[in-house]
Amino acid sequence: MKEAVGKLQYWVVDFVYGSLDGVVTTFAVVAGVVGANLPVSIILIMGAANLFADGFSMSIGRYMSGTSEDELLVQLKKRRTKLSRHIYIEDKMLSPLKAALVTFVAFIGVGTVPLLPYAYHFLYPLPASSLFGLTIAATLLALFLVGIVKGWALNEHKIRSGLGAMFIGGAAAAVAYYVGYWIKNVLMINGGI
Repeated sequence: MKEAVGKLQYWVVDFVYGSLDGVVTTFAVVAGVVGANLPVSIILIMGAANLFADGFSMSIGRYMSGTSEDELLVQLKKRRTKLSRHIYIEDKMLSPLKAALVTFVAFIGVGTVPLLPYAYHFLYPLPASSLFGLTIAATLLALFLVGIVKGWALNEHKIRSGLGAMFIGGAAAAVAYYVGYWIKNVLMINGGI
């Protein structure tokens, strides 16, 4: 069991990386569009486009950084540099391809959460005034759960880790909302909208 948990911890690094960025960036898009008071269809279009483009970009970046790290370690081994600790870690970590795949799946899976109330609204209309509140609640719950997974894998205080993830994601979303709100007001003053 201890060995299985040890292997899972290496997956969790990329899971947390992809999940947090996926849910925060998608929620930031939603918050920015809501702050600008644009239609629900724009939220779904912008959110989905961002979700897949950014998820793909992040997974490619994770793959490239992983292969670069592997190549660096190979070069350092050839130079007979004393890196016993790093070489041991290299053998335990995920391959760059698996790390990229975990990042992508986590990004898309958890990053979809802020769009769920708006997608549901198209199937079964909800009061428009409740959509953003539902998105906030769902996103904060997703952030909290990702933080708990991180806390569990790293043997940290799970609740504190969950609350920390909620705080970081909430701050990013607040910035996006107010930037969208501010830009809309600036454009309205200048006759752009």
